[in-house]
Amino acid sequence: MCARAPTVRAHRALARAFLWDELAIFSVAPYSRDGLAFATTTNMATPGLNVERLWSMEDGTMCLLVERVEAPRFDVCVMRGDDVIRQNRLYARGSAQMLAETWRATLVSIRAERAEQIRLDTRFTAQA
Repeated sequence: MCARAPTVRAHRALARAFLWDELAIFSVAPYSRDGLAFATTTNMATPGLNVERLWSMEDGTMCLLVERVEAPRFDVCVMRGDDVIRQNRLYARGSAQMLAETWRATLVSIRAERAEQIRLDTRFTAQA
């Protein structure tokens, strides 16, 4: 639903161009055990937009926080490749960061559950 909105397409295009063309600006920490990396923030060439990558995962999933001039000022978006997985616009930076952390924890939990299910399925198949 949100991927069809013109604003989202514009943000995705801006974010994609920014992230892939200017990736060297970020100082990304090495991936940790759970596959997360964190990066710093930078200003885009577009006036009134500041994009911050809050976190990323080994599978290419990343969370962006876009700060705008107009209200609601903070757009938090989880993307994997060209797909927007989740998106929300909020008035407070703290609320946007908390929502992004909640989404990250949920995705980590889902990944762990999937890995456990695959392990159990493999064990069951081997026994049969």
